[in-house]
Amino acid sequence: MWTYDVSQASVLDALRSVIKAKSDSTLTLEVVNPNQSNMYFKVHEQVKVEPKVTGEIKLPAAYKVDIIESERGWGSKVEDTKYFESKELAMQFVQNYNARNTDTVVPDWYMYAEYRGKVS
Repeated sequence: MWTYDVSQASVLDALRSVIKAKSDSTLTLEVVNPNQSNMYFKVHEQVKVEPKVTGEIKLPAAYKVDIIESERGWGSKVEDTKYFESKELAMQFVQNYNARNTDTVVPDWYMYAEYRGKVS
């Protein structure tokens, strides 16, 4: 039976070379059976991963329409936002959505669509 008096750092360095761990990784030892004469260890390697930037993604143009809620005494707020592939589709949506607003007087509460333009 051999007895070694070594530091944990030297054990980890030896293990790093045996398991071919990366030099910038972190190794930790977990003792599997500490109360027995033959101790076994699990070696955990944590590798530091740097994010890799591969390029910029260019998204296609979109056309924005806001759905607005308006209430007398409370003002108005954007309830929802929709995006369309073309200005024509966005304008058609606005026209169809607002077609139901046919009252001759402004109601206390109503919603409407408003074209906001091209976003990129």
